[in-house]
Amino acid sequence: MLKQVEIFTDGSCLGNPGPGGYGAIMRYASTKKPFSVLPSDHQ
Repeated sequence: MLKQVEIFTDGSCLGNPGPGGYGAIMRYASTKKPFSVLPSDHQ
């Protein structure tokens, strides 16, 4: 039997090009693991 993992993602930028970030939630059974990333060099 195959195991199923769900991944939900989204991202955004302010301008093009411009600062932005993204995030995701990985869900397996009753376990959820959220994370997000923002660049460290905002200019």
